Amino acid sequence: MQMKEYGRKLGKIAVAFSLFTFVGQAGIWAHEVRAETSSPSIPSSETGEYIIKMKKTASALSAKSMLSAKGASVLSVNNQRVVMKLDKASEQEALTSLSSNPSVEYIEPNIKMHTFAEIADPSYSKQWGLRAIHAAEAWAEATNTEEVTVAVLDTGVDYTHPDLANRVDTKHDYDYINGDSDAMDDNGHGTHVSGILAAELNKVGIAGTAGPIDVKLLPLKVLDDEGDGDLYHVAMAIEDAVDLGADVINLSLGGYWNEEMDGKPRTMIDAVEYAMDKGAVVIAAAGNEKADADYFIPASIPDVITVSAVNENLKLTNFSNFGDSIDIAAPGEDILSTWPGGGYVYESGTSMATPFVSGAAALLKAQNPDLDPEELTDLLLEGTTDLGAKGDDDLYGEGLLNIYQAWQDGADDVENSAPVLEKISASSKKLTLKPGAQSQLSVNAYYSDDSKKDITSEVQWDSQNERVAVVENGLVTAKGFGKTNITADFGGKTLKIPVEITVSSLKASTSRLSLKPVGTATIQIMATYGDKSTAMIDPDEIEWSSNDESVATVADGVVSAHNVGRTYITASYGGKAVKVSVTIQLTKLEASSSKLLMKPDDASLIKLSAVYGSEKEEVTEEATWKTSNDDVAEYQDGQIVTTGFGKATITATYRGKSTNISVDTTLKKLAADATKKTLKLEETYAPTLEATYRDDSEDEVTADIDWSSSNEKVATVDEEGLITAVAEGRATITAKYGGKTVRISITVTD
Repeated sequence: MQMKEYGRKLGKIAVAFSLFTFVGQAGIWAHEVRAETSSPSIPSSETGEYIIKMKKTASALSAKSMLSAKGASVLSVNNQRVVMKLDKASEQEALTSLSSNPSVEYIEPNIKMHTFAEIADPSYSKQWGLRAIHAAEAWAEATNTEEVTVAVLDTGVDYTHPDLANRVDTKHDYDYINGDSDAMDDNGHGTHVSGILAAELNKVGIAGTAGPIDVKLLPLKVLDDEGDGDLYHVAMAIEDAVDLGADVINLSLGGYWNEEMDGKPRTMIDAVEYAMDKGAVVIAAAGNEKADADYFIPASIPDVITVSAVNENLKLTNFSNFGDSIDIAAPGEDILSTWPGGGYVYESGTSMATPFVSGAAALLKAQNPDLDPEELTDLLLEGTTDLGAKGDDDLYGEGLLNIYQAWQDGADDVENSAPVLEKISASSKKLTLKPGAQSQLSVNAYYSDDSKKDITSEVQWDSQNERVAVVENGLVTAKGFGKTNITADFGGKTLKIPVEITVSSLKASTSRLSLKPVGTATIQIMATYGDKSTAMIDPDEIEWSSNDESVATVADGVVSAHNVGRTYITASYGGKAVKVSVTIQLTKLEASSSKLLMKPDDASLIKLSAVYGSEKEEVTEEATWKTSNDDVAEYQDGQIVTTGFGKATITATYRGKSTNISVDTTLKKLAADATKKTLKLEETYAPTLEATYRDDSEDEVTADIDWSSSNEKVATVDEEGLITAVAEGRATITAKYGGKTVRISITVTD
């Protein structure tokens, strides 16, 4: 059996609640008019309006003329009742006259009506679950409460959601899945649970079960983005949660345990017992398998408050687990709540029912901080609304959560003794700062009469290590890296507030540098502190070193390259270090052109660059140049100079790297102005030849042409290309230039 062994169920009190119930000093006064009373005392109406109840023998309509004669304005007539408004000047006279009328049964003031609590969150009307558990009634009386911390062990929480941002403790959250201190929700389940539990009453979105109290959500991410985790992390997180000050632990999760195992998991039992010993109450979902919850953990673990789910008709949902382990029921079907990214969605499950109970537990704990887990459990379970079979049953446990009844029971338990100092509480349980930062602590004293007093200026403050942090009137100033405790003493009570000034990580502006010899580069370092803030660090605050100073040195973040080679630069700050790899090595040579199409006796400028990573350096003159064919092309003073027809490769070499430049001066085409010509005897003809080069330039060729005739008896050609007709017949004149040939057919006639 779970918490049922504490001897609860001494009786249930049914509470009828209406939005028109009056609280505090408000009340309704009614005066029954009797004929023998000549001067009745009727309370004055703040509205100037009165309700007159006529006797059954009298007609309300017939009373209108009577009232008009008395100077009253009739506002409404309904059955035997009349609502009238009186002038202040004649009010008492009219009341005296009317009360003595034998047709009048009674007169009472028409008092202003108001809701128990004003809830301005726009989607509150869609939250049937809060109405079912009478949350608003408890909120109306929730004053002078203390801060309560609720640990949500789930898929994390979207701590940027506008309905949750002010209630999430992002200083102490932790991700057990990824092993870091950022419990951002990547699934949605944890954010939905958190909204049901503690969405802020802020005129935005929805309202959380905890209502107006000062509740802090401690997100501990034990489930991954698929909603999966393991027993170990859950158990560890339970223990960590109470060590971080959690008063309530919400477990909207569970797993199946086989009855063939040697008892229930001891790890989970030990964790729950640890939480109970530390004063925290553990609340868990029954599960959604419509099966016996006794086979699920943590639902079946002793001392856990196990929650089943009901629908809007207050019947067990078609998915909820049941059984002897069930302690209490709460709304769990079609529940509207927060979702990552600032949205809201409907979800169903015992996961949704559980945070209703956790929110109620937080509300009760805020009312009476001295409640131990057993007492808090008794309040929750004894204040339920009975459902199903009378008394404790396997579907609803002790019944449906009723926050208002539990709140009233808790209020009755608060002692009204003479105020004595019960405890002191600081505005922060832990400080995580960066060097030079300040944080103001305030301390409140809490007394047995529920009064609270700011005693910040009366506290005796001290720091255990002033090299780390100092404190004056609660203002903590971080001095150097490390850990210390700030102590606050008052009235025999002592608080210790841990202070950490730490760097969680360093990041360099680059992870690799490639430099040329004698080149420089600047490295910037960003620190992420324990409070998750970031800042660029002044270079002179960082300890810099080079692993090989013959290759490169560093001073205040400026890296200077000296020789070809490799090293790494180390930047150390706040106990953390980051390394930057430095390479000083020629990556490659680049020529301004890798292929040149030219003609003989031409020249083209060439530029050679040495590439070092992202940097370049011109080394045209420092390189060694060679040609594969100096009859075609060669390098001369920054130019590629061609000397003849053909192809050549120019090779440039520098610091062990080489690059090639292809040079092509071959003739692309040779053409004559005519390919056929008819001449008469002794007539001459000088053809025009045009050469097209690889660079697509064109020139008329007049020299260095090799001319020949196929039949000099018919036509001859000299070295200048002059053709002479000698005899009748045919001959072919051939011209050769640059490896190209052109032929001209000559016909000689008489």
